Amino acid sequence: MVVGHDRGCLVWAHEGTGKDVLNLFLDGLAREQRRAMEVVAADGARRIGQLVKRRCPNARWVMDPFRVVQWMNGALDAVRCGEWDAARAAARAARPRPEGKRGRPAKGELPPEEVRALEEE
Repeated sequence: MVVGHDRGCLVWAHEGTGKDVLNLFLDGLAREQRRAMEVVAADGARRIGQLVKRRCPNARWVMDPFRVVQWMNGALDAVRCGEWDAARAAARAARPRPEGKRGRPAKGELPPEEVRALEEE
């Protein structure tokens, strides 16, 4: 999709993604129109930046705000998960550990109190 940011309206749309589709749009423009472009907002794909530089020499390539927010949310989520895991591990390590086995005795196994009493005898 190509959107005119000044007017906030759809200028051109085509099925698919990538530089081949962007080239279809740029092929439909006159050379003067491509030179008149001032800013092109797109995702961070280098191939798009290279294409903009070559085909629209006067345009600045800027990051699409949607992608920037998406990347920042992903980075923030990764840090949040890492901090949560570290805090949970620290809390688990700080808990006192019970002596002996935890849980119910296995079938045929004596309860811990009886084992201690036998060991003391």
